Amino acid sequence: MDGTRNERRAAWLCVASLALACDDVGGRWGRTLGAAPADHARDSGPACTPGMNPGAPVWEGQITLTKADAEAMRDAGVRTVRLDFRRESGWDDDALARYDAILDTLDAAGLVAHGLVTYEAISQPQERYNDDPDGDGINQAVAEYGDVIALLVGRYGHRIHRWELWNEPNCWGNDDWQENPQHAGCTYTLPRVTAHLVAEAYLRVQDRVDGGDIEFVMGGLLAHTIGGPVSSGADWLEAFYAQGPWDYLEQQTGRRYPWRAMGIHPYVDQGGATDGSNIGAVLDAIEATMDAHGDGATLAVTEIGWASAVGAQTQADNLHRAFEVLRGRSRVDEITWFSLHDAPAHGLHFGVLDDDGTPRPVYDALRGEVASCNGGGGEGGDAPADGGEGEEPGDGGEADGGGEADGGAEADGGEADGGAEADGGGETDAGGEDGGGETDAGGEADGGAEADGGGETGGGEPDAGGETG
Repeated sequence: MDGTRNERRAAWLCVASLALACDDVGGRWGRTLGAAPADHARDSGPACTPGMNPGAPVWEGQITLTKADAEAMRDAGVRTVRLDFRRESGWDDDALARYDAILDTLDAAGLVAHGLVTYEAISQPQERYNDDPDGDGINQAVAEYGDVIALLVGRYGHRIHRWELWNEPNCWGNDDWQENPQHAGCTYTLPRVTAHLVAEAYLRVQDRVDGGDIEFVMGGLLAHTIGGPVSSGADWLEAFYAQGPWDYLEQQTGRRYPWRAMGIHPYVDQGGATDGSNIGAVLDAIEATMDAHGDGATLAVTEIGWASAVGAQTQADNLHRAFEVLRGRSRVDEITWFSLHDAPAHGLHFGVLDDDGTPRPVYDALRGEVASCNGGGGEGGDAPADGGEGEEPGDGGEADGGGEADGGAEADGGEADGGAEADGGGETDAGGEDGGGETDAGGEADGGAEADGGGETGGGEPDAGGETG
Protein backbone atom coordinates (compact mmCIF):
# COMPACT_ATOMS: atom_id res chain seq x y z
CA MET A 1 0.00 0.00 0.00
CA ASP A 2 1.15 3.56 -0.50
CA GLY A 3 1.81 6.21 2.11
CA THR A 4 -1.66 7.72 1.97
CA ARG A 5 -3.21 4.27 2.28
CA ASN A 6 -1.03 3.50 5.28
CA GLU A 7 -2.35 6.65 6.93
CA ARG A 8 -5.92 5.73 6.02
CA ARG A 9 -5.74 2.24 7.48
CA ALA A 10 -3.97 3.57 10.54
CA ALA A 11 -6.82 6.04 10.94
CA TRP A 12 -9.68 3.61 10.69
CA LEU A 13 -8.04 0.81 12.63
CA CYS A 14 -6.31 2.86 15.30
CA VAL A 15 -8.54 5.90 15.70
CA ALA A 16 -12.08 5.36 14.49
CA SER A 17 -13.97 4.14 17.52
CA LEU A 18 -11.42 1.47 18.36
CA ALA A 19 -9.17 3.11 20.94
CA LEU A 20 -6.23 0.97 19.83
CA ALA A 21 -2.76 1.97 20.91
CA CYS A 22 -0.71 3.02 17.88
CA ASP A 23 2.70 3.05 19.50
CA ASP A 24 5.67 3.88 17.32
CA VAL A 25 8.24 1.20 16.79
CA GLY A 26 10.79 1.15 14.05
CA GLY A 27 12.88 -0.92 11.74
CA ARG A 28 12.56 -4.12 9.83
CA TRP A 29 13.51 -7.58 10.98
CA GLY A 30 16.90 -8.92 10.03
CA ARG A 31 17.69 -12.30 11.53
CA THR A 32 17.10 -15.73 10.08
CA LEU A 33 14.23 -17.63 11.59
CA GLY A 34 14.26 -21.31 12.42
CA ALA A 35 12.73 -23.90 10.16
CA ALA A 36 9.13 -24.98 10.59
CA PRO A 37 8.51 -28.02 12.80
CA ALA A 38 9.35 -31.39 11.32
CA ASP A 39 5.74 -32.47 11.64
CA HIS A 40 4.65 -29.53 9.51
CA ALA A 41 1.87 -30.99 7.39
CA ARG A 42 -0.89 -29.77 5.16
CA ASP A 43 -3.89 -30.91 3.22
CA SER A 44 -5.76 -29.23 0.40
CA GLY A 45 -7.66 -26.76 2.60
CA PRO A 46 -6.75 -23.06 2.61
CA ALA A 47 -6.00 -23.10 6.34
CA CYS A 48 -3.25 -25.59 5.57
CA THR A 49 -1.79 -23.60 2.67
CA PRO A 50 -2.18 -20.03 3.93
CA GLY A 51 -1.09 -16.87 2.18
CA MET A 52 0.68 -13.76 3.41
CA ASN A 53 0.60 -10.07 2.58
CA PRO A 54 4.34 -9.28 2.59
CA GLY A 55 4.23 -5.52 2.08
CA ALA A 56 5.08 -3.48 -0.98
CA PRO A 57 7.52 -5.62 -2.99
CA VAL A 58 9.10 -2.58 -4.63
CA TRP A 59 9.52 0.93 -3.32
CA GLU A 60 11.00 3.91 -5.12
CA GLY A 61 12.60 1.69 -7.72
CA GLN A 62 14.13 -0.75 -5.23
CA ILE A 63 13.14 -4.34 -4.45
CA THR A 64 11.96 -4.56 -0.84
CA LEU A 65 10.69 -8.14 -0.79
CA THR A 66 13.88 -9.97 0.13
CA LYS A 67 15.14 -13.54 0.27
CA ALA A 68 14.92 -13.31 4.07
CA ASP A 69 11.25 -12.28 3.78
CA ALA A 70 10.52 -15.24 1.53
CA GLU A 71 12.26 -17.66 3.87
CA ALA A 72 10.46 -16.24 6.90
CA MET A 73 7.11 -16.75 5.16
CA ARG A 74 8.03 -20.26 4.08
CA ASP A 75 9.17 -21.18 7.59
CA ALA A 76 5.85 -19.99 9.00
CA GLY A 77 4.03 -22.45 6.75
CA VAL A 78 2.97 -19.84 4.21
CA ARG A 79 2.47 -21.17 0.71
CA THR A 80 1.10 -18.23 -1.28
CA VAL A 81 2.17 -14.58 -1.42
CA ARG A 82 -0.10 -11.72 -2.42
CA LEU A 83 2.16 -9.86 -4.81
CA ASP A 84 1.24 -6.22 -5.37
CA PHE A 85 2.13 -4.94 -8.85
CA ARG A 86 3.06 -1.30 -8.29
CA ARG A 87 3.51 0.93 -11.31
CA GLU A 88 5.65 3.63 -9.69
CA SER A 89 7.19 5.54 -12.64
CA GLY A 90 5.84 3.22 -15.33
CA TRP A 91 5.94 -0.31 -16.68
CA ASP A 92 9.29 -0.09 -18.40
CA ASP A 93 11.84 -2.87 -18.78
CA ASP A 94 13.50 -2.06 -15.46
CA ALA A 95 10.21 -2.21 -13.56
CA LEU A 96 9.33 -5.56 -15.09
CA ALA A 97 12.83 -6.90 -14.42
CA ARG A 98 12.33 -6.15 -10.73
CA TYR A 99 9.23 -8.32 -10.68
CA ASP A 100 11.09 -11.04 -12.60
CA ALA A 101 13.63 -11.07 -9.77
CA ILE A 102 10.96 -11.06 -7.07
CA LEU A 103 9.25 -14.06 -8.63
CA ASP A 104 12.59 -15.85 -8.81
CA THR A 105 13.05 -15.21 -5.07
CA LEU A 106 9.60 -16.60 -4.27
CA ASP A 107 10.17 -19.60 -6.52
CA ALA A 108 13.45 -20.38 -4.76
CA ALA A 109 11.60 -20.45 -1.42
CA GLY A 110 8.88 -22.73 -2.79
CA LEU A 111 6.25 -20.00 -2.62
CA VAL A 112 3.46 -19.31 -5.11
CA ALA A 113 2.62 -15.73 -6.10
CA HIS A 114 -0.94 -14.46 -6.39
CA GLY A 115 -0.95 -11.31 -8.49
CA LEU A 116 -2.65 -8.18 -7.17
CA VAL A 117 -3.44 -5.49 -9.76
CA THR A 118 -5.17 -2.36 -8.52
CA TYR A 119 -5.05 1.43 -8.83
CA GLU A 120 -1.36 1.25 -7.89
CA ALA A 121 -0.73 -0.47 -11.22
CA ILE A 122 -2.10 2.44 -13.28
CA SER A 123 -1.42 6.17 -13.48
CA GLN A 124 -4.97 7.24 -12.62
CA PRO A 125 -5.70 8.41 -9.04
CA GLN A 126 -9.18 8.34 -7.50
CA GLU A 127 -10.05 11.72 -8.94
CA ARG A 128 -9.69 10.24 -12.42
CA TYR A 129 -10.76 6.63 -11.99
CA ASN A 130 -14.05 7.87 -10.52
CA ASP A 131 -14.39 10.53 -13.22
CA ASP A 132 -17.64 9.44 -14.88
CA PRO A 133 -19.88 12.45 -15.59
CA ASP A 134 -21.99 10.63 -18.18
CA GLY A 135 -22.65 7.70 -15.83
CA ASP A 136 -21.61 4.95 -18.23
CA GLY A 137 -18.75 3.64 -16.09
CA ILE A 138 -16.20 3.97 -18.90
CA ASN A 139 -13.20 6.26 -18.68
CA GLN A 140 -9.47 6.35 -19.36
CA ALA A 141 -8.69 4.39 -16.20
CA VAL A 142 -10.71 1.46 -17.54
CA ALA A 143 -8.73 1.43 -20.78
CA GLU A 144 -5.39 1.76 -19.00
CA TYR A 145 -6.28 -0.99 -16.55
CA GLY A 146 -7.04 -3.31 -19.46
CA ASP A 147 -3.68 -2.47 -21.01
CA VAL A 148 -1.84 -3.26 -17.78
CA ILE A 149 -3.69 -6.55 -17.24
CA ALA A 150 -2.79 -7.58 -20.79
CA LEU A 151 0.84 -6.64 -20.22
CA LEU A 152 1.23 -8.39 -16.87
CA VAL A 153 -0.68 -11.55 -17.76
CA GLY A 154 1.19 -11.70 -21.04
CA ARG A 155 4.51 -11.64 -19.20
CA TYR A 156 3.64 -13.55 -16.03
CA GLY A 157 0.61 -15.68 -16.85
CA HIS A 158 2.81 -18.80 -16.99
CA ARG A 159 4.11 -18.06 -13.47
CA ILE A 160 1.03 -16.63 -11.72
CA HIS A 161 -2.27 -18.48 -11.94
CA ARG A 162 -4.47 -16.40 -9.60
CA TRP A 163 -4.91 -12.64 -10.19
CA GLU A 164 -6.83 -10.34 -7.86
CA LEU A 165 -8.53 -7.37 -9.53
CA TRP A 166 -8.70 -4.11 -7.57
CA ASN A 167 -8.87 -3.72 -3.79
CA GLU A 168 -11.47 -2.56 -1.24
CA PRO A 169 -13.63 -0.60 -3.70
CA ASN A 170 -16.21 -0.05 -0.95
CA CYS A 171 -13.88 1.77 1.46
CA TRP A 172 -14.53 5.51 1.72
CA GLY A 173 -13.04 8.16 3.94
CA ASN A 174 -15.04 11.37 3.53
CA ASP A 175 -18.60 12.01 4.64
CA ASP A 176 -19.64 13.32 1.23
CA TRP A 177 -18.34 10.23 -0.61
CA GLN A 178 -21.66 9.61 -2.36
CA GLU A 179 -21.97 13.16 -3.71
CA ASN A 180 -18.26 13.50 -4.44
CA PRO A 181 -16.88 10.07 -5.37
CA GLN A 182 -13.80 11.59 -7.02
CA HIS A 183 -12.71 12.71 -3.55
CA ALA A 184 -14.34 9.95 -1.49
CA GLY A 185 -11.08 9.03 0.16
CA CYS A 186 -9.75 5.61 1.03
CA THR A 187 -10.03 3.38 -2.06
CA TYR A 188 -13.68 3.90 -2.93
CA THR A 189 -14.53 3.08 -6.54
CA LEU A 190 -17.93 3.55 -8.15
CA PRO A 191 -19.65 0.18 -8.70
CA ARG A 192 -20.26 0.99 -12.35
CA VAL A 193 -16.60 1.88 -12.91
CA THR A 194 -15.43 -1.21 -11.03
CA ALA A 195 -17.68 -3.40 -13.17
CA HIS A 196 -16.10 -2.03 -16.33
CA LEU A 197 -12.59 -2.39 -14.93
CA VAL A 198 -13.22 -6.07 -14.23
CA ALA A 199 -15.04 -6.74 -17.51
CA GLU A 200 -12.28 -5.00 -19.45
CA ALA A 201 -9.63 -7.07 -17.69
CA TYR A 202 -11.45 -10.24 -18.67
CA LEU A 203 -11.91 -9.26 -22.32
CA ARG A 204 -8.22 -8.43 -22.66
CA VAL A 205 -7.13 -11.92 -21.54
CA GLN A 206 -10.29 -13.90 -22.20
CA ASP A 207 -8.54 -16.82 -23.84
CA ARG A 208 -6.25 -17.27 -20.83
CA VAL A 209 -9.15 -17.21 -18.38
CA ASP A 210 -11.48 -19.43 -20.38
CA GLY A 211 -8.64 -21.84 -21.11
CA GLY A 212 -7.84 -22.22 -17.39
CA ASP A 213 -4.35 -20.74 -17.62
CA ILE A 214 -5.25 -18.05 -15.10
CA GLU A 215 -8.15 -17.16 -12.83
CA PHE A 216 -9.47 -13.95 -11.33
CA VAL A 217 -10.43 -12.95 -7.81
CA MET A 218 -12.74 -9.96 -7.54
CA GLY A 219 -10.79 -7.53 -5.36
CA GLY A 220 -11.43 -7.82 -1.66
CA LEU A 221 -14.41 -6.05 -0.12
CA LEU A 222 -13.74 -4.33 3.19
CA ALA A 223 -15.87 -5.60 6.09
CA HIS A 224 -15.63 -4.24 9.64
CA THR A 225 -17.37 -3.58 12.92
CA ILE A 226 -16.34 0.03 13.39
CA GLY A 227 -19.04 1.80 15.33
CA GLY A 228 -20.95 -1.34 16.28
CA PRO A 229 -22.78 -3.73 13.93
CA VAL A 230 -21.15 -5.69 11.16
CA SER A 231 -20.70 -3.81 7.89
CA SER A 232 -20.14 -6.63 5.40
CA GLY A 233 -19.82 -4.80 2.10
CA ALA A 234 -22.95 -6.51 0.79
CA ASP A 235 -24.66 -3.20 -0.09
CA TRP A 236 -21.81 -2.17 -2.38
CA LEU A 237 -21.81 -5.68 -3.84
CA GLU A 238 -25.53 -5.41 -4.62
CA ALA A 239 -24.85 -2.23 -6.60
CA PHE A 240 -21.94 -3.95 -8.35
CA TYR A 241 -24.10 -6.86 -9.48
CA ALA A 242 -26.66 -4.40 -10.87
CA GLN A 243 -24.27 -3.14 -13.55
CA GLY A 244 -24.67 -3.72 -17.27
CA PRO A 245 -21.37 -5.44 -18.18
CA TRP A 246 -22.57 -8.74 -16.74
CA ASP A 247 -25.50 -8.96 -19.18
CA TYR A 248 -23.12 -7.92 -21.94
CA LEU A 249 -20.53 -10.55 -21.06
CA GLU A 250 -23.14 -13.28 -20.83
CA GLN A 251 -24.53 -12.37 -24.23
CA GLN A 252 -21.15 -12.03 -25.92
CA THR A 253 -19.07 -14.72 -24.22
CA GLY A 254 -21.48 -17.09 -22.47
CA ARG A 255 -19.91 -16.21 -19.12
CA ARG A 256 -21.66 -13.76 -16.83
CA TYR A 257 -19.06 -13.24 -14.10
CA PRO A 258 -15.38 -13.58 -14.99
CA TRP A 259 -14.01 -14.25 -11.50
CA ARG A 260 -13.48 -17.61 -9.83
CA ALA A 261 -13.53 -16.18 -6.30
CA MET A 262 -14.97 -13.17 -4.48
CA GLY A 263 -12.41 -11.45 -2.26
CA ILE A 264 -13.30 -10.36 1.26
CA HIS A 265 -11.36 -8.59 4.04
CA PRO A 266 -13.15 -9.26 7.35
CA TYR A 267 -11.47 -6.72 9.65
CA VAL A 268 -13.91 -7.30 12.48
CA ASP A 269 -13.47 -7.05 16.26
CA GLN A 270 -10.33 -4.97 15.88
CA GLY A 271 -10.49 -3.71 19.45
CA GLY A 272 -9.74 -7.04 21.12
CA ALA A 273 -10.54 -10.72 21.13
CA THR A 274 -12.87 -12.24 18.55
CA ASP A 275 -15.15 -15.20 19.07
CA GLY A 276 -15.46 -15.61 15.31
CA SER A 277 -19.16 -14.88 15.11
CA ASN A 278 -18.67 -11.60 13.26
CA ILE A 279 -16.40 -13.30 10.73
CA GLY A 280 -19.19 -15.77 10.11
CA ALA A 281 -21.73 -12.97 9.81
CA VAL A 282 -19.65 -11.27 7.13
CA LEU A 283 -19.32 -14.47 5.12
CA ASP A 284 -23.04 -15.21 5.51
CA ALA A 285 -23.98 -11.78 4.14
CA ILE A 286 -21.60 -11.96 1.19
CA GLU A 287 -22.60 -15.53 0.31
CA ALA A 288 -26.29 -14.64 0.45
CA THR A 289 -25.74 -11.70 -1.89
CA MET A 290 -23.72 -13.82 -4.29
CA ASP A 291 -26.32 -16.56 -4.30
CA ALA A 292 -29.12 -14.07 -4.94
CA HIS A 293 -27.32 -13.06 -8.13
CA GLY A 294 -26.45 -16.53 -9.34
CA ASP A 295 -22.76 -16.17 -8.54
CA GLY A 296 -21.34 -19.59 -7.66
CA ALA A 297 -17.81 -18.33 -7.05
CA THR A 298 -15.77 -19.31 -4.03
CA LEU A 299 -14.70 -16.87 -1.28
CA ALA A 300 -11.09 -15.72 -1.01
CA VAL A 301 -10.10 -14.07 2.28
CA THR A 302 -7.26 -12.07 0.79
CA GLU A 303 -6.72 -10.02 3.96
CA ILE A 304 -7.45 -10.71 7.61
CA GLY A 305 -5.49 -9.74 10.68
CA TRP A 306 -5.27 -7.86 13.98
CA ALA A 307 -2.89 -5.21 15.23
CA SER A 308 -0.49 -6.11 18.02
CA ALA A 309 -2.12 -3.39 20.12
CA VAL A 310 -4.80 -5.92 21.07
CA GLY A 311 -2.05 -7.77 22.93
CA ALA A 312 0.45 -10.30 21.64
CA GLN A 313 -1.46 -13.33 22.90
CA THR A 314 -4.83 -11.97 21.78
CA GLN A 315 -3.40 -11.40 18.30
CA ALA A 316 -2.32 -15.06 18.22
CA ASP A 317 -5.60 -16.30 19.68
CA ASN A 318 -7.54 -14.33 17.10
CA LEU A 319 -5.58 -15.99 14.31
CA HIS A 320 -6.43 -19.38 15.73
CA ARG A 321 -10.10 -18.53 16.07
CA ALA A 322 -10.26 -17.01 12.58
CA PHE A 323 -8.69 -20.09 11.04
CA GLU A 324 -11.05 -22.29 13.02
CA VAL A 325 -14.07 -20.43 11.62
CA LEU A 326 -12.75 -20.24 8.07
CA ARG A 327 -11.71 -23.88 8.05
CA GLY A 328 -15.34 -24.77 8.63
CA ARG A 329 -16.56 -22.80 5.60
CA SER A 330 -16.44 -25.02 2.53
CA ARG A 331 -16.75 -22.07 0.16
CA VAL A 332 -13.55 -20.40 1.39
CA ASP A 333 -10.63 -21.33 -0.86
CA GLU A 334 -7.97 -18.85 0.34
CA ILE A 335 -6.83 -17.36 3.65
CA THR A 336 -4.15 -14.69 3.34
CA TRP A 337 -2.87 -13.08 6.53
CA PHE A 338 -2.16 -9.39 7.02
CA SER A 339 0.81 -9.01 7.40
CA LEU A 340 4.47 -10.04 7.56
CA HIS A 341 5.92 -6.74 8.83
CA ASP A 342 4.79 -3.66 10.72
CA ALA A 343 4.76 -0.26 9.07
CA PRO A 344 5.47 1.88 12.14
CA ALA A 345 5.74 5.16 10.25
CA HIS A 346 2.05 4.81 9.47
CA GLY A 347 0.85 3.32 12.74
CA LEU A 348 0.38 -0.17 11.31
CA HIS A 349 1.48 -2.94 13.67
CA PHE A 350 -0.06 -6.03 12.14
CA GLY A 351 3.18 -7.89 11.50
CA VAL A 352 3.77 -11.47 12.56
CA LEU A 353 7.35 -10.33 13.19
CA ASP A 354 8.31 -7.51 15.51
CA ASP A 355 10.60 -4.62 14.64
CA ASP A 356 13.84 -6.62 14.96
CA GLY A 357 12.50 -9.70 13.23
CA THR A 358 11.64 -11.67 16.35
CA PRO A 359 8.56 -13.81 15.76
CA ARG A 360 5.54 -12.68 17.70
CA PRO A 361 3.20 -15.29 19.18
CA VAL A 362 0.99 -14.83 16.11
CA TYR A 363 3.85 -16.14 13.92
CA ASP A 364 4.04 -19.31 15.98
CA ALA A 365 0.24 -19.54 15.91
CA LEU A 366 0.34 -19.51 12.12
CA ARG A 367 2.98 -22.23 12.10
CA GLY A 368 0.87 -24.20 14.52
CA GLU A 369 -2.22 -23.98 12.32
CA VAL A 370 -0.32 -25.44 9.39
CA ALA A 371 1.37 -28.08 11.54
CA SER A 372 -2.00 -29.24 12.85
CA CYS A 373 -3.33 -30.04 9.39
CA ASN A 374 -3.85 -33.63 8.35
CA GLY A 375 -2.03 -35.16 5.41
CA GLY A 376 1.50 -35.64 4.22
CA GLY A 377 4.38 -33.34 3.50
CA GLY A 378 7.14 -31.80 5.53
CA GLU A 379 8.73 -28.41 5.95
CA GLY A 380 9.21 -26.56 2.73
CA GLY A 381 7.39 -29.16 0.63
CA ASP A 382 5.93 -28.67 -2.78
CA ALA A 383 3.95 -25.53 -3.36
CA PRO A 384 0.20 -26.00 -3.67
CA ALA A 385 -1.58 -26.24 -6.97
CA ASP A 386 -2.72 -22.66 -6.41
CA GLY A 387 -6.43 -23.08 -6.44
CA GLY A 388 -6.63 -25.87 -8.93
CA GLU A 389 -6.14 -24.89 -12.53
CA GLY A 390 -9.24 -25.44 -14.54
CA GLU A 391 -11.40 -26.36 -11.56
CA GLU A 392 -14.82 -24.78 -11.42
CA PRO A 393 -15.73 -22.39 -8.64
CA GLY A 394 -17.80 -22.69 -5.56
CA ASP A 395 -20.82 -24.94 -5.75
CA GLY A 396 -19.99 -26.38 -9.13
CA GLY A 397 -20.06 -24.93 -12.59
CA GLU A 398 -18.64 -21.71 -13.85
CA ALA A 399 -19.93 -18.62 -12.20
CA ASP A 400 -23.35 -18.09 -13.74
CA GLY A 401 -22.74 -18.44 -17.36
CA GLY A 402 -20.23 -21.19 -17.94
CA GLY A 403 -19.42 -22.44 -21.39
CA GLU A 404 -16.66 -21.46 -23.71
CA ALA A 405 -16.43 -17.82 -24.65
CA ASP A 406 -16.84 -16.94 -28.29
CA GLY A 407 -14.40 -14.15 -28.77
CA GLY A 408 -15.99 -11.21 -27.00
CA ALA A 409 -15.77 -7.58 -27.91
CA GLU A 410 -12.40 -7.58 -29.51
CA ALA A 411 -10.70 -4.32 -30.37
CA ASP A 412 -7.25 -2.98 -30.91
CA GLY A 413 -6.38 -2.75 -27.25
CA GLY A 414 -3.55 -0.26 -27.41
CA GLU A 415 -0.22 -0.41 -25.71
CA ALA A 416 0.54 -0.41 -22.04
CA ASP A 417 3.17 2.05 -21.03
CA GLY A 418 5.67 -0.73 -20.56
CA GLY A 419 5.69 -1.39 -24.27
CA ALA A 420 3.92 -4.74 -24.64
CA GLU A 421 0.89 -4.73 -26.90
CA ALA A 422 -2.46 -5.34 -25.25
CA ASP A 423 -3.90 -8.54 -26.64
CA GLY A 424 -7.33 -7.69 -27.78
CA GLY A 425 -10.38 -6.63 -25.89
CA GLY A 426 -11.19 -2.98 -26.05
CA GLU A 427 -13.48 -1.16 -23.74
CA THR A 428 -16.71 -2.85 -22.81
CA ASP A 429 -19.50 -1.07 -24.60
CA ALA A 430 -22.41 -1.74 -22.34
CA GLY A 431 -22.50 1.89 -21.33
CA GLY A 432 -25.29 3.65 -19.52
CA GLU A 433 -26.19 0.67 -17.39
CA ASP A 434 -25.24 1.86 -13.96
CA GLY A 435 -28.51 0.78 -12.41
CA GLY A 436 -28.96 3.73 -10.14
CA GLY A 437 -26.37 6.42 -10.80
CA GLU A 438 -24.22 6.90 -7.72
CA THR A 439 -23.54 3.80 -5.72
CA ASP A 440 -26.35 2.82 -3.40
CA ALA A 441 -23.94 1.42 -0.86
CA GLY A 442 -26.14 3.08 1.70
CA GLY A 443 -23.71 3.97 4.43
CA GLU A 444 -21.87 0.68 4.66
CA ALA A 445 -18.12 0.36 4.52
CA ASP A 446 -17.28 3.50 6.43
CA GLY A 447 -13.89 1.97 7.06
CA GLY A 448 -11.89 5.04 6.15
CA ALA A 449 -13.45 7.54 8.52
CA GLU A 450 -10.35 9.75 8.59
CA ALA A 451 -9.00 8.74 5.19
CA ASP A 452 -7.39 11.37 3.06
CA GLY A 453 -7.53 10.50 -0.57
CA GLY A 454 -7.61 8.05 -3.41
CA GLY A 455 -5.24 5.50 -4.76
CA GLU A 456 -2.37 7.75 -5.64
CA THR A 457 1.08 6.77 -4.48
CA GLY A 458 2.31 8.59 -1.44
CA GLY A 459 5.51 8.85 0.48
CA GLY A 460 6.75 6.97 3.48
CA GLU A 461 8.07 3.47 3.88
CA PRO A 462 6.84 0.26 2.27
CA ASP A 463 3.61 -0.90 3.80
CA ALA A 464 3.08 -3.74 6.20
CA GLY A 465 0.66 -5.62 4.06
CA GLY A 466 0.08 -6.88 0.60
CA GLU A 467 -3.01 -4.89 -0.11
CA THR A 468 -2.25 -2.11 -2.46
CA GLY A 469 -3.62 0.53 -0.29
